[in-house]
Amino acid sequence: MTPYVYERQSEYWTSHQIVQYFFDEGFEVFPFPLTQIDEKLLPADFIFFNKNKCKLFGIQYKALYKNSEDFWKIDETQNQQINQNNLHWIYYGLSEVRKTSELRSALHLARFVKAIELNNLDRFYVSGYKNKVSVHWNRWIGFHQRLENCLEGIKITSESQIRDEITRLQNSQRKLERLADDIIDLFLCDFDQRKVVFYS
Repeated sequence: MTPYVYERQSEYWTSHQIVQYFFDEGFEVFPFPLTQIDEKLLPADFIFFNKNKCKLFGIQYKALYKNSEDFWKIDETQNQQINQNNLHWIYYGLSEVRKTSELRSALHLARFVKAIELNNLDRFYVSGYKNKVSVHWNRWIGFHQRLENCLEGIKITSESQIRDEITRLQNSQRKLERLADDIIDLFLCDFDQRKVVFYS
């Protein structure tokens, strides 16, 4: 049981292409190291929360595995922690990249699904055959539109709310270092001001 492309490769390309998408759409993107999140949550005066159209969402990337039927591996412990802490703004970015020549299309070859929808699964199959649940997923453009229309992510109205959500996330993963190892990107998007803070 091996992945078509290593998770770090598909994660890097998908993450990079999400950031590039925001740039192309006219957003100002401010990258911020995930490991420094305890020291300072936001750059001063970057997001003002004045019109309540600021969304927080996280993406955990999963590589596609080849077998008799292609699937993504779901970490049961991690998924339980996400569910127990009600982190409904964490999504899996399920890569469908099967060869390195497809990496430049990684964002187009990803499915985005709420992590809590895959509760109690250790595998999620591409075809849907053998899956124990019916799951709603989107390609990037649909996911982005749902974020902007407040159908995905969590609405953020203050810096203290971000701190509360990230603290819950850190507690659910026990250590920030574990969070980084789990390949989670966090995005804070202000759709009114066209600004994004990207915790990488």
